[in-house]
Amino acid sequence: MKVLFVGSANRDGEPNPVVLNQGSSLIRGGMDLRYYGVRGKGLTGYLRNIISLRKEIANFKPDIVHAHYVLSGVVSSLAGAKPLVVSLMGSDVLGGRTQRVVSGIFGRFFWDACIVKTGEMKNLLGLNHVHVVPNGVDFDHFRPLPREEALAVAGWDGTRINILFPSDPARPEKNFRLAEDGVKAMDNERVSLHVLGNVPRDRVVWYLNAADAILITSHWEGSPNIVKEAMACNRPVVSTMVGDVGELFAGAEGCYAVRGNADEIASSLYRATAIRETNGRESISGLDSRAIALRLEGIYSELLA
Repeated sequence: MKVLFVGSANRDGEPNPVVLNQGSSLIRGGMDLRYYGVRGKGLTGYLRNIISLRKEIANFKPDIVHAHYVLSGVVSSLAGAKPLVVSLMGSDVLGGRTQRVVSGIFGRFFWDACIVKTGEMKNLLGLNHVHVVPNGVDFDHFRPLPREEALAVAGWDGTRINILFPSDPARPEKNFRLAEDGVKAMDNERVSLHVLGNVPRDRVVWYLNAADAILITSHWEGSPNIVKEAMACNRPVVSTMVGDVGELFAGAEGCYAVRGNADEIASSLYRATAIRETNGRESISGLDSRAIALRLEGIYSELLA
């Protein structure tokens, strides 16, 4: 089967790491897969890719075109991609009414199948041909690593309680202020709150392993990848109740879903940091990237049947 992945290539000309991981899993399973990197920002920038994408489709002749994010789906539709699968992320459905309306219209009239990350997203779209498939985790990469080595890579003091905020504080939806308030409410001078910052993707696993707990305080998420990656490293996690966090944490020791309350965050962080290692990896074993690849192959096969 030949599959063409379509998605943003604005970052150093490479696909989004999550998209790249998903494609790599399919390739390892024997799929003939190529990436088409959409260049440009915003709707106008994306629309400039229509002609070149149409040429790529004509040259490669894929059995399936799989676009990632709503704008890539729109461009793929206008380029004549058929059959077309579109994966929508949390920002496409939960981030604002405009994205959700566009996703709903194109999903109803132009896309052959939609993939979303949670049941909540599926319900908001209100379409029939929607599949709930969370992003998988590369268990070979995201795994428990020696703590002392991880602390050395991160450059953190192992005698302190190290809390990692793994998002961009400048993004309002990540709600960094609540993270600061939660750590402040712990009222402990030994606690350090670290921001992941511009850490290369291949080194994120070291920072996750160095942390005594990972803290997510977002207003909304789809199926937060960083939560699953931290769990694959058996690290404690405290997160606001967003996306599928409640489902992910079910049966996982040391992982706590909280409301947007600084005191509850502080209490949960104390509980989390008292645990040296969780069973998170075992509890999300069904989200291994290889298992998710098989589910995608099943969706493709249904469309071609």
